[in-house]
Amino acid sequence: MRMLMGCLVLVFCGPLVADDKKDEKIDPAKLLGKWTTKERDFAVIEFLKGGKLVLRHGDGKEEVAFDGTYKLDGNKLTVNAQPGGKEEKSTVTIKKLTDSEMVVISDTGKDVVMNRVKGK
Repeated sequence: MRMLMGCLVLVFCGPLVADDKKDEKIDPAKLLGKWTTKERDFAVIEFLKGGKLVLRHGDGKEEVAFDGTYKLDGNKLTVNAQPGGKEEKSTVTIKKLTDSEMVVISDTGKDVVMNRVKGK
């Protein structure tokens, strides 16, 4: 369970520092689908219609998944999940979103690059 929390924190790590850009509109349709990071390719976040999400984590033999919700407001993405029954809520700023890549800004100001998972 701690590994799942680490994955969630890596991508959606709490309140953010201010961004130079004003709240840009992000196309919500481009957010839908499965995303992973190069650093955590064993963890996949799937954004579904209706503000639902699923976070999956696995080592190839065993997979753990939990549900959550998300809200997109301009370029601010707020994620709410309850792994292990404890509510975790965080907000990130989406810096870039294309059909294949999403870049979010972490609370340290570092860009976190996520890639769309194809197929499957």
